[in-house]
Amino acid sequence: MLSRRALLALAPTALFALPLQGWTEDAPPFRLITLGTAAGPFPGKDRSQTANLLEIGGELYLIDAGDGVAQRLAQADIDTTKVGRIFITHNHGDHTAGLANLFSVAWQYNRRQPIEVIGPPGTDVTVNGALAFDRADEEIRLSETRDTPLKSVVQVKVVGVGEVYRDARVRVTAVENTHFQFKPGSPAAGKYRSYAYRFDVGPRSIVFTGDTGPSEAVIALAKGADILVSEALAVDEIRARLQKAGQWQVMTPTERAGWTMHMNQEHITPAYAGEMAQRAGVRTLVLSHLGGSGPPGDDYARFGVAAAESFKGRIVVAKDLMQIEP
Repeated sequence: MLSRRALLALAPTALFALPLQGWTEDAPPFRLITLGTAAGPFPGKDRSQTANLLEIGGELYLIDAGDGVAQRLAQADIDTTKVGRIFITHNHGDHTAGLANLFSVAWQYNRRQPIEVIGPPGTDVTVNGALAFDRADEEIRLSETRDTPLKSVVQVKVVGVGEVYRDARVRVTAVENTHFQFKPGSPAAGKYRSYAYRFDVGPRSIVFTGDTGPSEAVIALAKGADILVSEALAVDEIRARLQKAGQWQVMTPTERAGWTMHMNQEHITPAYAGEMAQRAGVRTLVLSHLGGSGPPGDDYARFGVAAAESFKGRIVVAKDLMQIEP
């Protein structure tokens, strides 16, 4: 068996070639594609914003839809019109900005079955906003080439925690994480929530933390999972980038304090992601939603090293369009 140090030294594609332990042939065919792996909101040159695709028994399940998701689906040879279920972890733009384009493309290319968008409170606001963005284009096309409204191919389902979806292939469970900690009386208080999801596929399971701070609920959700897809941010690196660009200097003291609280309490570092994975007893940790201040083409290998201090399983530092298959 390869040593853990040797595993970390392998190229990511080589890591994906390793079989997941315990996979049984009676499980539906399964693969994960990391479509977008960048934390937002600032756009990057070589990574799209957060989106992951699960293909299970030929069915497609999209988890988040950040900016660039439609192009990444095309690059992965996935027919965008076949995406019928979209799970939103929370309603920040770097997780939802691609929805309007997904809806419009599916409608224009004759999808007839509704795309079901499933997510926490606030998802209906986001979906309606995406439809509103598409409205001028829709009215033009209804006047020329189309005779069914765009909303006929979009269906939103706001869900609570617990089991939020089930079909013959997969069972999806949600817990509330700690990405949102609103002040009482603030505009968002009691209105929006942020979720982590667990997808159970036969005997296998994969968990997406979404954006989260330290969370016992997420650790419990991930217990025994085969794959944990976790966000990972280097707060000091991001602050240094803001300072270098002069963006930190124009923030008010209140804005700086709020930013610092948000980054330290409502996100997690690579090291904490490793601790979470170790405590949950997962087999593979995939670090994604990556945020730092490296150069273009940054491979974030240092994030894997930090996670490895605690986690003794397999670690993959994601790039866009990677695939994990049994």
